[in-house]
Amino acid sequence: MPGVGVDASRGEIDYLQLGQALLTEFQQAQGSRPVLVMAVTSNAVFDSSLPQLSFVFGGYVWQGRQYAAVFGTLPMRIYQPRLERTRLTKFMLRYIGEIVCGLAPSSVPTMVTYSPITGTPDLDRMDATLPRVCQH
Repeated sequence: MPGVGVDASRGEIDYLQLGQALLTEFQQAQGSRPVLVMAVTSNAVFDSSLPQLSFVFGGYVWQGRQYAAVFGTLPMRIYQPRLERTRLTKFMLRYIGEIVCGLAPSSVPTMVTYSPITGTPDLDRMDATLPRVCQH
């Protein structure tokens, strides 16, 4: 989806626009069946509903039981690029926990559902595992 949600002045992708476009295309191709689409870009992503933030690590949109999550890995690799894959894994697990398992945000810094995430140090403290209640 070249150009969808790209803000030329920021050089970043609006995850809300891209996520909605992904859901629209999925619905046209597959109908209304439940789905979790995960899209990863090597760019940064932003949240147009929170313009005061310079970036977000990711976000998701939904319509009924259809979800589209968008992840931007640029902020995950700026400092300590070797940790990018681990940080992305943790963020993906976070959304799987929230969307699939219905997990609430946690105040425990080592939980993958810890909130709020303010930078890569928060991601680095998290364990890349879901709580037992979510492991099927």
